[in-house]
Amino acid sequence: MTKEFWMLLSIMNGQYGDGSFDIMIYNIHSFETKYECSTFLRENRDQYITSVLKHYEYKKTIQRILCVPEKTITDYLSRKLKSS
Repeated sequence: MTKEFWMLLSIMNGQYGDGSFDIMIYNIHSFETKYECSTFLRENRDQYITSVLKHYEYKKTIQRILCVPEKTITDYLSRKLKSS
């Protein structure tokens, strides 16, 4: 059985005409459990939010931050690439 890893995913405010929106996957750290991911976010919230906002040059705001299994992210990206 493969070990599952968790990652932080930020959903940004604002929607494009086709209904899509920006997401940012934080790939600097991955976590062995959802609890580790949540704890990291709780302890580093301000720095994390600042890094995401800087990435978007403060032109977008964060709608939601989630701890998501890595497989969910890779499956989503695979589907998006196939539909492009």
